[in-house]
Amino acid sequence: MIINVIGKRHCSGTSKKSGKPFDFSEVFYIGTQRNIEGQAGLSFTVDPSVISFSDIVVGADYNAEFGPGGYLVSFKRK
Repeated sequence: MIINVIGKRHCSGTSKKSGKPFDFSEVFYIGTQRNIEGQAGLSFTVDPSVISFSDIVVGADYNAEFGPGGYLVSFKRK
């Protein structure tokens, strides 16, 4: 699916509950969603192994590929 990135956020730290470290980016875009008339502001998380936060460009178009279970498997600039 082709998306236009309208925002991004980097999240990292240590979980208070488990004590395990976390590191991911969140990408925001406009898209369609079931039971929504028109468009909606949507987001998904991106693991740094797929693309680093600094390589995500706000305003650029990307091809986002999702695998089984809705997990992001590829995120490449168009």
